[in-house]
This record gives sequence, structure tokens and C-alpha cells, in this order.
Amino acid sequence: MSMLRWLELPFRYTTTTDFERKLNNWLGEVFYERLPAAGFEVREEQIYTAYRIAQALCQRQTLFAEAGSGTGKTFAYLLSSLCYARMVGKAVIISSANAALQEQLIGPQGDIATLSRLLDLNIDARLAKDPSNHLCQLKAERLSYSLPRSLAKRRLAAWAEQTKLGDRSEIPDISDELWQQVAWDDTLYCDLCRRRGYCQVANARQHYTKAQDFIVCSHDVFFAHLWSRRARLAERQLPILPDFAAVVFDEGHLVEQPALQHLGHPLRQQTIDDVLQDISIYRNHYRTVLLLCLEACETAARQFFAAIEAYAIPHAEATKWAVDLNEEILDRARSLANWLEQANDHIAIETQLHRETVLEFDLNAYIRRLDVLLEGLQLLTDTTQDPVVWWEPNTATFWILPRRFSNLLGQELTSKRIPLIFTSATLQADGSFAGLKNMLGLPEAKQACVGTSFDLANQIKAYLPPLLDTDDDPKAQFTRKVEHCLKLIEANAGKALVLLRAQAELKQWQAYINARPSPFPYRILWEGEQNKSWLLEQFKQDATSVLIGTEFWEGVDVPGEALSLVVVFSLPYPWDDPLFHAKRRTAEQRGLDPYLTVDVPAMVIKLRQGYGRLIRLATDRGILVVLDLGPGGRDRQLVINALPEGVKVYDDIQDLLGQHYAHKTAFTDLDN
Repeated sequence: MSMLRWLELPFRYTTTTDFERKLNNWLGEVFYERLPAAGFEVREEQIYTAYRIAQALCQRQTLFAEAGSGTGKTFAYLLSSLCYARMVGKAVIISSANAALQEQLIGPQGDIATLSRLLDLNIDARLAKDPSNHLCQLKAERLSYSLPRSLAKRRLAAWAEQTKLGDRSEIPDISDELWQQVAWDDTLYCDLCRRRGYCQVANARQHYTKAQDFIVCSHDVFFAHLWSRRARLAERQLPILPDFAAVVFDEGHLVEQPALQHLGHPLRQQTIDDVLQDISIYRNHYRTVLLLCLEACETAARQFFAAIEAYAIPHAEATKWAVDLNEEILDRARSLANWLEQANDHIAIETQLHRETVLEFDLNAYIRRLDVLLEGLQLLTDTTQDPVVWWEPNTATFWILPRRFSNLLGQELTSKRIPLIFTSATLQADGSFAGLKNMLGLPEAKQACVGTSFDLANQIKAYLPPLLDTDDDPKAQFTRKVEHCLKLIEANAGKALVLLRAQAELKQWQAYINARPSPFPYRILWEGEQNKSWLLEQFKQDATSVLIGTEFWEGVDVPGEALSLVVVFSLPYPWDDPLFHAKRRTAEQRGLDPYLTVDVPAMVIKLRQGYGRLIRLATDRGILVVLDLGPGGRDRQLVINALPEGVKVYDDIQDLLGQHYAHKTAFTDLDN
């Protein structure tokens, strides 16, 4: 980007100190005069947040900025960040939690387009999607020859032949299952692909790296960049993202999972199988000793992964399974590491024997692929590390993560000494940012906190029904909860968001609705049937529809009549996966109660995010229903404490409906 981008600032400045003063003056003019003239409300909470973000940017600080639902924090960070990007001459990264949030930022009617139009700012913002949102042309070619060829497959194949960026949003009504057959995934080795540098994924990267003001990406993409940047530069590859001026983490409370996912070492049997398959094509060019060594690697790997699967502890709901690390696994890990070291030594010799030939590039790629396995195994067998490990059966991947991940994360985030802004309506669960600071390894971060601009006490009514889980039969409990929920939705004439905890619940819901003797009178939009952005758009347009899923706790912005009922079907406690187990263990070592210091804060933050979907405008009114209050009602008070101050809580449905629908009379047949 040209350093002359500062010429397009909406004000002139002389020094960096003068820049901060002029920026504050301009923000005041925009929020107090220009936006209100365009129909926007003056919100002091929004303006305070904008000033604090501007200060953090100018002074290169890390800031946790919590701003309650409806504050308008997006405008607050966009305007400050835009000016900072143009002053520095580099784009600001906006890292968001999911595709829905990205669409709200960068879509044709999104916040960036709105500000650009209203304030004549000519903002250049581009989307850097996770590569899995883009087409792999080779996979698409294989699909086009597969049988049977359904209408959906033919449409997908025809689109694949003409698309430039291969973005899934161009064909949104394709199911998740079919999309996976053509999508890029991290098991592909692009450095060996004959289309390398000329495919849709490469075209997409070339497009977004030219952004002058904002690059919008997911947390996954940002942390994939963060942890791979040094290695990619050392291997003379371009980093995933270009140099940037600052990072804004929208929904900053959700960065931990993607950060750790990319810090960890993924080990797959498929990696060795792929190397063997590739080398076998030119096996006559290589020394026999290398081929024998690779066969020994394959045998050792099968023994290692067989032991992992044997000692993995199945979990019906979680995607991460704990593994009982024992001496058998460690012995097999040492054996595999030994053979991998020997294999890489032999491959290094082969590179010298095939210098300046087409095989040299391939051989160096094999070394890099085997090194991923070797690094993870060395961490696993290092007796001083005590790593966190888990098995993901869906992808046949064994993950190994350094236990002191918070320190590593904080060091890496601050290594470039650029401003870092974490924003959300729920950065804290207990009135303190200490948990977030510890999680991210950022103890020196500044903080700003403002409440909501809405009158939630009068806009929300909460319904916490009497216990629905009194039956010992899980099927009967589920049926009772679902029927209660369906009656509430009918009473509300649709317009509902049902939040589930797990994919298993989603499948149970779908099976139950399909088996119902009479069809449900309102359209149900199921998570996974289509692209999430498309589902949300349908939900907005069809005012009586019902949206059901596990991934809509954040990023759903549906103001007005289309959403007036949010049902929390199950409290969003974190799964007992190895990452949370490691946190609980750390809490115990510090003499703390792991349930109160790990589980409850995580649940409360997500619950607050969930009910935050309900009220998006000052004119909105709605009902929050929580159908799960824990065993014996244990969590009832926790739920009440998590609600906005002053919200009235009902446990009798007729009282609630009489208050909320006083002008209607169609609810007398609704049973408790």
C-alpha cells in the first residue's frame, strides 16, 4: 500500500501527537453531528469506546473494550482503525469469530459500506476467508467424474469451471456435506500441486492482500498466520496475511480455541501415507535405503496411531477425546520419531543427489511434511513439558499442545509491538478481566467497559420454567423439553432462535420434528442445510421462521419482528475436553474450585452472548427462555445473575404471556 494513503484522511495533521488530537475531534464531529443527521442515535457508551480505542491505537497499546449489546462498538472501532490504517500506511486486520460477523462487516449492506457511503470515505476492505471456504479445483475435477451425478453435483461442477475465486458464498444453497467434497482442506499439500499459484485459493489471496484499509478475516485465519509466519518466511513462502498496522479482534472472547488449534501440532497417519504414495511414483530414482526407511516409518506410524485409538477415551458429544498417555504410547512415539529422523536424513542426501532437477523441490517438501510429525513427537516425549493432548476421531488427528500456551500466545501476539484491540459485549463473566488476561498471556492490557445503550429491563422478559428433567428417562426428558419449546414458538407465531449445545441435540431435534404426526406450522431453518450467511438472510426475510442450531450464540444480528424469542435449550457449559481439563487442573493446583473458576465463567459468557441476539434496536421487545437449569435446578440462580439488571423473571407461563401479549388472547391452551 502506498504510504501516501494519509492524504485520504478526513482531516490533516502535523505530528503523531497532533494526529491523536485531530482524530478525537473528528470522531466527536461524526458521532455527535454527522451520524445523527443520517438518523443514528447519539450513544455516549459508543463514543467513549471509540475514544478509548483511538487512544490505544495511537499509543500502541493492547486494550480490552467491553461494550454492552446495542452500543455500536463496530462503528467505534471501524472509524478509529480506518484513520490509523491510513496514517500508518498499512491495512488493519479485523479478526472476527464467524462468517456471519464477517458478512455484517463487509457485505453490500454491511457496516463498512454504510460508513463509507455516509461519510464519503471510499473504504477499501477485503475479505480473507479461511481457505476451506474456497474451491480446490482438483477435488472439483474428481467430483465431476464421480457417480451418481445429482442435479446439485452438476450445478457445483458447472460453477467450479467458471469461478475465479471459488468462494462458497457464490453458491450458498449447497449443503455442507457436498461442499466438503470440493473444498480446500489442510490435508492437501499445495506445494506439490500442478496448479500451485494459479488456483482459486491463490487468486483469493492475491485479491485480499491488496486491501488498503481493512482485511477482514476469521480468528482461524489470523492465528494460522500468526503461528506460521516465521516458518513460511524461512521457507521463502509468503505469509498468509501481509504486514498490517493493528489487529481488532471482534468477539475477542472467542480467540482461545483458534489460537490454540494453530499453536498445537497435528499428527496424522495420512501424512506418512501421502509421502510414501508420492515417492512411490519415482521410486526408481531413489536409493533403496530410503524406501526401506520410509516403509519402517509407515509401520511405526500405524503402531503409534493404533495405540492412540486404543487408549482414546470416547465422548458421545465432544469432538476432542482425551487420551490415556502411558508408556506404550510413549515408546511407540519414540520409535516413530527415530525412524522419521532417519528418513529425513536420507531425504536430505537425496536432495543433494538430485540438485537442480524437478525432484529437488519435491524432496524438500517431504522433509517439511515429516518435520510436522517429528516436532509433535518430540514435544510429546519430552519429560519436562507435560503437554496437553487429544484425539479427534472425525479427522483421525492426534493433537499435541504445549501446556504453557498462555505465555507463548502472549509473547507471539505482542512480538510486533502493534496495537491489539479485543472487543465484545462479553469479555468478562465475573466483573473482572483477569480471566481473559491470564488466558491470553496479556497481563498489562488496558481495559474499558461500558454497559448497553438499551433499556433491557423493560425490553426483555425471562422465562425459567419449572424443572422439565424430572424423569429419569433421557428420551422422555428430551420430548418434554422439545414439546414445551414448540408450544412457546407457536404462541410467539414463530420468530424464534433456538440455541443448542451440541450437534447430537440438533440431530435429535431433526429426527423428532420429522417423526411428528402433524407438520410444524412454521418454517424451520436447520444449521448445516445451507451456508450460514444464507440461513441468516432467510431468517431475516421470512418473519415467522425458526432458526435452530449450535453456532448461532454469536453473530446473529436480526433486528425487528423477525426475532422476538430466544430459547436456550441447554446451558452452554464447555465440554469436558482435554483443553478445559488442563484449565481445571491448573485451577486445582492454585487451590481454586475448577467448576466456579473455569466452567461457570465460560458458560455465563456464552449465555450472555445468546440472549444478546434478542434485542438489537431500542424498539425491540422479546422473551428469553432457558429450558435447562441444571440438575435439580442447581443453576437457576447462576442464570438469574447472568441476566441484565432489572429483567423480570417468570416461572409461570400464563403470567408471562399475559404480560408480554396483553393485547392477544390466543395463549390460554398453552400447558406448563
